[in-house]
Amino acid sequence: MQDELIRTAQRLSNGLCFADTEAITTALFAPAYLGQEHPLSWERAHTQDFTHYLLLDPDVPWVDDGTRILDTDARMAFHNALLSSLERLNKPYTVISGDSFAAREAQAISCVSELTTER
Repeated sequence: MQDELIRTAQRLSNGLCFADTEAITTALFAPAYLGQEHPLSWERAHTQDFTHYLLLDPDVPWVDDGTRILDTDARMAFHNALLSSLERLNKPYTVISGDSFAAREAQAISCVSELTTER
């Protein structure tokens, strides 16, 4: 269902579509939520079509909002797993970092502006 919603959003977009969670993220979270790997998520991760990934560095303070399952150490391990997966799958990405949300926002806007200008 998640993949179908992303494909629909991409189809209906004006060429710019953001997804918070996609196949790589789903595959990496599967063991925590399902107790096992999810091979179909990895299969889809190879073919899912995104122009670029914005990978948010976990260098801002962790906030327990009642829904998070990763503590500070687990956040870094998950970030490293995402980074490794993007590299292994040869997906283009930019790491957004910094302890100021304003600075992170500026980095993301700059990256997206560059990407849209290139297109």
